[in-house]
Amino acid sequence: MQNAVPGGDEEEEAKVRESRFVIAQMLAAIGHLDEALTEFEAVRPLLAAAFGASSIQIRNLGKHIGRLREAARDGSQSQW
Repeated sequence: MQNAVPGGDEEEEAKVRESRFVIAQMLAAIGHLDEALTEFEAVRPLLAAAFGASSIQIRNLGKHIGRLREAARDGSQSQW
């Protein structure tokens, strides 16, 4: 999915955003915390472009990233 970059069709852009978000969640769930963080960070500009930098989507993403960083720092996966 790293090569999948939105580029035109709104429906396709939405699919890319949603897919990358789900991939990040799945990576976190199986313990690949660094990879999940990388993917979440890559999704942030896509969401900001689609919904705005102060949108609920960006705020929720920030919460996900914060919890994931905390879990990575603590060495746990309990929040995922």
